Amino acid sequence: MVEIQTSQARSPEPLLLLREMTHRVSNEYSAAITALSLAAARTSSPEAKAAISAAAERLHDYADAHRALQMPRAAARVDLSDYLYRICSTIGQARLRDRGIHLVLATDQVMLSELECWYAGLIIAELITNAAKHAFGSGGGTIRVEIAHEGDRVQCSVTDDGTQGSGNHRGQGSEIVSALAARLGATISREFGPHGTRVVLTLPVRGGPPYGLTCTNTIWSISFP
Repeated sequence: MVEIQTSQARSPEPLLLLREMTHRVSNEYSAAITALSLAAARTSSPEAKAAISAAAERLHDYADAHRALQMPRAAARVDLSDYLYRICSTIGQARLRDRGIHLVLATDQVMLSELECWYAGLIIAELITNAAKHAFGSGGGTIRVEIAHEGDRVQCSVTDDGTQGSGNHRGQGSEIVSALAARLGATISREFGPHGTRVVLTLPVRGGPPYGLTCTNTIWSISFP
């Protein structure tokens, strides 16, 4: 009994440390953006002002992507499609905008716990980043994220139309994806072809209504200014 109580008392610590570290990183982003904005205001060179302001704007995009992936604070149900839209928008703005990579999100409305959405969001974010890094070389292309609810399962897929084989690169990111999928009780499958790679995350929908509710399929074509 003592051992179980000790384990339960200590179990929140890693999550608390992660939340604190995430908060500190957000603060560092804010401090860096402020420093660049002050430097831009002080310089008298139009060229330097434009370059510094552009750097501050780009750093702001990365800060938004970081905040979108912060761990949840409350145990609530969340629409996975809305959650992934925020993630895809911020990642696209920060990492895809200048690469000529188009991002499409096609989803069913699926209600999951906030923690499940967070795990799924981390996985999808890593798969998008991996595709952008490895699939297209120096050229652009399209990454399509699809969420489909079938019975007591949800399928989340990330497909690219690159020719470089994004799924062939197995590094630390792949290990993280596998570990997060295990926490969800989910499986990961990969399909490789001459015209792109498709990675599918299949996870169970736990609990009764309102979890797993669906509505008409929605497609967002996410573009960047």
